[in-house]
Amino acid sequence: MRALAVALVLTAALATPRAASQPCAEAALAVPAKGAIETRPRPLIAWPPIAGTTRYRVQLESRVANGPVIARIDQVITGTQFTPPQALAQERAVVKVRVSAACEGESQGTVSELGPAFFVDVRGSCPAPRDVRVRAGGILAMDWVASAAVRRTEISIFSAADGKLIAKEDALGGHREFALPKEAAAVALRSRCAEAVSETVYRVVSATAP
Repeated sequence: MRALAVALVLTAALATPRAASQPCAEAALAVPAKGAIETRPRPLIAWPPIAGTTRYRVQLESRVANGPVIARIDQVITGTQFTPPQALAQERAVVKVRVSAACEGESQGTVSELGPAFFVDVRGSCPAPRDVRVRAGGILAMDWVASAAVRRTEISIFSAADGKLIAKEDALGGHREFALPKEAAAVALRSRCAEAVSETVYRVVSATAP
C-alpha cells in the first residue's frame, strides 16, 4: 500500500501543469535602456542572464505610434543578446519587448498589452533631399541634392485641391521631369535608404508658368 501511495503522489505531481505554479522567469532589458530612443533600424537588445537558463524566448512588437504593426518577432535563441532580423522602423516606431526563459510548452501571451520598452527613430540616418527646386514651365522639372546614403528618391505629386495622387515615381540622381499638371499641385519628395526613409519635403506649384 505504501508503494502504491507513493506512486499516486508522483503521478499527480507529474500531471500538475508547470505554468500554474512556476511561470517562466522573465529578464529585464539592459540594452536599450527603458524609454531610450534608438537611431539604428535594428538595434542590439541585451539582458542579464537568468540563473540556470541557456535558451531565451524573445517576443517583440514594433509599430507606428497608434498605427499599424511594422515587425512582430517571436524567436527562441541561446545567449543573452539579440539583433532583430529586420528593421523595426522606416521612420519612427514604438517597440515592446518581453524576454523570458524558453520553457517548453509554456505560453507567455503576447507583448501587445505591454508598455513601450524603447523607441526607434531612424530619420537621421537617411537625410531628406536638400536644395529642392521645382519649376513649372512647359514641364514640371525638379532638382535636388541627395546624400551618399540615399538609394533612390520617392516623388509623389498630389492635387492641391483634393489631395488626389496625380503621379508617383522613384528617381535616381537629382533631377526628374513630369508633364505639367492641369491644376495646382503639391510635390512630395523623400529619400529611401537601405532600411529607412527620410522626412518628406513638400513644394507647391501652379499649373501656370511663372
